[in-house]
Amino acid sequence: MIALRQTVYPVNHRIIIDLPLDFNTEKVEVIVLAIEEQQKKPNAIRKFGAGKDQIVIHDSFYEPLEDFKEYT
Repeated sequence: MIALRQTVYPVNHRIIIDLPLDFNTEKVEVIVLAIEEQQKKPNAIRKFGAGKDQIVIHDSFYEPLEDFKEYT
């Protein structure tokens, strides 16, 4: 299957999709989905180190997994 994804803007309730030159086919299926505009969040001032101590990596993280012992 060859797939093509584009975001286009309708003009007078019409859309135009430009296909690549190597997109050779006699018939295509077109699905039109409306894109909801996402509200932009105000930029928060990020403080260096604000996430410190929120993620913990255990010492056993780097130990070989039981399921893969036969490969080591």
